[in-house]
Amino acid sequence: MTKINENERPQLDKRDIKLMKWFCIIFIGLFLGFILIPIIINLINPLWGWNIFDFLIILVVSLLWTVPALATNATMVIFGRNGTPIDNGKSFRGKRILGDGKTWQGMIGGVLFGFVIGMIIWVLNYFIIFYSVKTLGLENYNLNPVNGDVITLYTNEQEIASFFRVLPVFALITSFSTSFGAFLGDMVGSGLKRRFNYRRGAPLPVVDQLDFISFAMIFSYLSRPINNFWIIFIFMLIFTPLVHLLANIIAYMLKLKKEPW
Repeated sequence: MTKINENERPQLDKRDIKLMKWFCIIFIGLFLGFILIPIIINLINPLWGWNIFDFLIILVVSLLWTVPALATNATMVIFGRNGTPIDNGKSFRGKRILGDGKTWQGMIGGVLFGFVIGMIIWVLNYFIIFYSVKTLGLENYNLNPVNGDVITLYTNEQEIASFFRVLPVFALITSFSTSFGAFLGDMVGSGLKRRFNYRRGAPLPVVDQLDFISFAMIFSYLSRPINNFWIIFIFMLIFTPLVHLLANIIAYMLKLKKEPW
């Protein structure tokens, strides 16, 4: 993994830094609101909102999509460095279609890496939740409002016994569709930035953080629909930008990226 020399890094625009600071403040507020408001409502009326156990299950289930997609999005940059551009240097109406930053090597390496991470997460997630369910005595726990289908695999002993018969089809398809969806979303976001004359590396808040995860969730949902998917979807639209920005800041500090966004 080659580190970037300081002289390869562009000078960061103060306006871009200020923009990303406001972006962080807004999404941190949304994240805290997503957690606290339903919990407060649940304390007032247990039939509404959710408690801390509900939120933890939402978080763990969300990781099934977030981590593989983040892994794909992050490693496409690493694997694709100095690679062959996917658009082959071609332009559309005088503007590059994707740019030099999107390469075939990045696509293959990123999707495969995300796929492997997805498989590992699926297996670990199963055993973690299975252990938690048994240890905390939650076999008959009524998850509200993310119910039934989301955690059936973990709370029904008959389905637990058949888990490894499901794994080769379910986890393989879901892990690949999530990783490929993340790649496709990143391509769409890059194409939009080229159309609106954003220079390579310039931040485009919301699009930069949500293009890949939105497509990853859609592709993953198509591979296995679940009830109340909208709750997971909203949570990830709030949670992912924060994780994405934090990961990019760390990569920037480690000299693996030219910009911290």
